[in-house]
Amino acid sequence: MPHPVRVALETSCAISSIVLAKNAKDAYPNVCIQIWHPEKDLYQYLYFQTAHFDSGATEAPIHLPATAAEYREQLNLIRESDYGKILFDSPAAKAELIGLDLIAYRHFQTPVPPSVWYSLLNNAAV
Repeated sequence: MPHPVRVALETSCAISSIVLAKNAKDAYPNVCIQIWHPEKDLYQYLYFQTAHFDSGATEAPIHLPATAAEYREQLNLIRESDYGKILFDSPAAKAELIGLDLIAYRHFQTPVPPSVWYSLLNNAAV
């Protein structure tokens, strides 16, 4: 029998993704939802300047799927792409100091790549 907390989390995430997709379509249809994905040259910039101006690609507009299951499939595709594997090229991650990357993202006002969040998906509910 599934753990009650996991069931509650899965239900909450499913409802949230449905609400987000609905609101993006109905409540703010003139807003262009977008997301930035870094490219392989990210680490030439990350520790020295705002990196998203010189590295990466923007996905815009994002079309959110109607269900959480479809959204999870979309996230997994990104996670398995070259964009999702950029994290493994980090000098800080190779030295097991991933916190240095997070400090650099914050310090230079560079968005934290979605692959950081998507990497948490292994057994998470979405």
